[in-house]
Amino acid sequence: MFCEKCGTKLEDDAKTCQNCGAVIDDQPITPIVEEKPQIVYVKKPAKKNASTVAIIFIVLAVGLTLLFLGV
Repeated sequence: MFCEKCGTKLEDDAKTCQNCGAVIDDQPITPIVEEKPQIVYVKKPAKKNASTVAIIFIVLAVGLTLLFLGV
């Protein structure tokens, strides 16, 4: 239970607030708690650049050619 005047947490059987001295009603007041939205980060897969793929293809083609020619 919390004080209506200052918001201090009170004992369940408190008649007055220890912080501000306000008289406490018999009905307990429940604080309103707002939930913050949870942020989820998603890692996108890395895109292969067209030039990188072309370079790998050329290196493989040259390597295989040299392998078959026996150089």
